[in-house]
Amino acid sequence: FDGAADFARNDVFAGAGRLAGTSVSISCGAADPFIGNDRSFASRLAHRPAGEFTAGCHDEDFWRRMLPAQVRFLARHMVPT
Repeated sequence: FDGAADFARNDVFAGAGRLAGTSVSISCGAADPFIGNDRSFASRLAHRPAGEFTAGCHDEDFWRRMLPAQVRFLARHMVPT
């Protein structure tokens, strides 16, 4: 988001209900500055998302560690066209 107006136009919290029929994965490190918002967003979803809240931060090491599970998630949920 590039500011408050952009966030208001694209408020992901307000749109959480639109994900009811969609597979969602959320992974976040315990030291990540976004963890509170990520946990709050996950709690608004109709179904518990895949992914995990675990040790780590919002950095390359964390995402490298999460990448295999994220790719498996995408492979399971992508629909061929």
